[in-house]
Amino acid sequence: MLDIIKKLAGVKKRILNPNNVPQKLIELIHSDLSLIDKTYKGIGVRLFTFVVDGTDEAVLLKLTGLQEAVKALKMRPPAGHYGKWPEPSTARREIFRQIDSLPPEVAYRLAQVYHAAWTAQPAKQRKWPHLASEAEWLEILICEVLHRQSSYYPGKPKTTWNAETLTAILQAGGQPPETLADLILMDEPQYGYAYFRQQAFDTIKRLGPYFARHPATLVKALSHPKAQHRVHVLDILKRKKTPLTADLVSVVGGLALGPAKTVRTGAELLILNQDADFKERFAKFLREKLENGSAPEKTHAVGLLVKVQGDACLDFLKLRHESEKAKKVVAALEKYLMITSEGDEAGVGAYEDGLNPPEPKAYPLEYTCSKELEKDLLETAEKFNLTAMQHHTKYWERADPRWRRGKRTIKPPLSANTVKFICNGLQTDELVKKRKQPADRIDYAHFLYPHLGEFVKRQNLELVPLIRFGFLFGLIQSDDSNRYNHCYIQEDMVEWLATYKREQDAGLSLLDLASAFKAAGLSEAWPAKLYLNARFGISRNPLDLTHDEIWPFFQVFPLFLEEALGRSVSDLLKISDYYKTEFRRCAFQILATFPRPPQKFATLLWEQALGTSKIERPLAQACLANYPKRENLIVAALDDGRKDVRAAAARWLGELKIVDAEKPIRKALDKEKFDEPKAEMMSTLEILGVDIDRFLNRKKLQAEAEKV
Repeated sequence: MLDIIKKLAGVKKRILNPNNVPQKLIELIHSDLSLIDKTYKGIGVRLFTFVVDGTDEAVLLKLTGLQEAVKALKMRPPAGHYGKWPEPSTARREIFRQIDSLPPEVAYRLAQVYHAAWTAQPAKQRKWPHLASEAEWLEILICEVLHRQSSYYPGKPKTTWNAETLTAILQAGGQPPETLADLILMDEPQYGYAYFRQQAFDTIKRLGPYFARHPATLVKALSHPKAQHRVHVLDILKRKKTPLTADLVSVVGGLALGPAKTVRTGAELLILNQDADFKERFAKFLREKLENGSAPEKTHAVGLLVKVQGDACLDFLKLRHESEKAKKVVAALEKYLMITSEGDEAGVGAYEDGLNPPEPKAYPLEYTCSKELEKDLLETAEKFNLTAMQHHTKYWERADPRWRRGKRTIKPPLSANTVKFICNGLQTDELVKKRKQPADRIDYAHFLYPHLGEFVKRQNLELVPLIRFGFLFGLIQSDDSNRYNHCYIQEDMVEWLATYKREQDAGLSLLDLASAFKAAGLSEAWPAKLYLNARFGISRNPLDLTHDEIWPFFQVFPLFLEEALGRSVSDLLKISDYYKTEFRRCAFQILATFPRPPQKFATLLWEQALGTSKIERPLAQACLANYPKRENLIVAALDDGRKDVRAAAARWLGELKIVDAEKPIRKALDKEKFDEPKAEMMSTLEILGVDIDRFLNRKKLQAEAEKV
């Protein structure tokens, strides 16, 4: 091995390798650093010796004086660079892919080399100026990893490393282990928080447990003076699935009960995704606040306690209702007691939805592919190949000779071997589980799909082979693609599934379809995204299912609804920020298909039904159409402390034309001080047939008009 290392180094000097760097990585490091020899001869050997052995540290000082070092090493250009970026070093890409195997001392010395080259630039700009100058090399190292892959449509990062690896590298460089947490959580955007995603840190895995080991940094970040930044930090902790410790109960609890609504929402989502032990500690904190906190804290604590503990807190809330004196807190207690109770005359008993989804159909895992089917598919492939080759020749001849690429003729895009490979893949789930898609990216595929549609009609494929067929041809996107195409089912495949339901299985439900996808080698995420898909212009019910064929699936798999509503840390659907609002809209529309609102979402539905969102309010109200004693809860909302809620309740009563609501509306109108709730109450009374002239003060209105 020493001879190989000597050969790599190109010198007679013996390489010590005190950190036992694997031979493959030694070769890659030499290949990467030798790039500089084309511009500065002899420097690459010294850099290689420094990184592997830790000797000849003086070469770093030499490197800081070489202004073209960044270009010579093909490093990431400085911020503000608008020219063509250099082609990334292949060796460096492989080093970063194996960085968890690289000794931290060696990785730190490699980072020192990149930092010294970066320092030599005449014009440079820091990406994260809040990072201490002693740890500036960490910024350069992370940016180099980010340069190895596209920052647009990143999908599944090709280069990943663990937070433990970075911590070890930091300690090798004499930096405290919490430096990385401070870098990520205290990073502020240059232009605003709306699309501040920090993609540079998506390559770092296991950040959640790492954050949990540094509670002091979490407290510092969660105490940031900007409310937007606190929301941003809460979102990071939620996405990285950070387990909160007992030390953070009061900090996160203070945010969850604070005055800023967006901060309260972020803290609530983080809390609801914690384990049972933390929720138990937090429930104790909320109970203490309900006994000793301020009136605003108590008001917010009521709803949060219901979400954390559910029915287990009903007895405690009833006791607090008997002893509480603050009107707003009493109103909140009454509201949630009514929501969580069955709503009978006695007012006792927890609300139960009584939903019992049916058992899904069972599908076999193995199927037989006949010779006739294989022959038909081969003939279909031949027709497509002929069409594709003819069109290619036509396009090539039409093109200006200056812009022609390739040859006038092409090989058949879909070979006979590929067709036979696909026929074998229809029989078992082996290829699908390995996520093999042999015909996913073929030329002129848009000519192929109509031919495949005719083939599917002729063969009347069973459901599981049909799903495998679509996946192998790329009509069903894989779950390892980028988040824009993750688990996406193309329109041709959707039409095949709809035709199968119409012609072969009229009783097919979404739960049955999920069972078929599971048997095919995929998962329930595909049927879920099919009905939660928020792409503009796509049908909300692509398979034309009845309500009873939709809701059982989401009763069995509520996690998909929770993710669509933004109440789960799971990333099964990989929802893009651009589509989050549309996914929420789809989730509410699916909840409206339930015969009764699911118990899991009842509190959320009531909050939105009487909330301020003009888009989600009617959607949530539609979901509560069959909620027991719904009218009593709406009437009770007329006494809510928020004017928007009172106005929404009055408007809802008018839409439902609840005749018995006339008396409570009049009572609420007499003590109402704000114009918006007053207008809604009077409008509802008018709908109910009440003469509203008696509520109008003509003299006062005349005086106000004269002032204007």
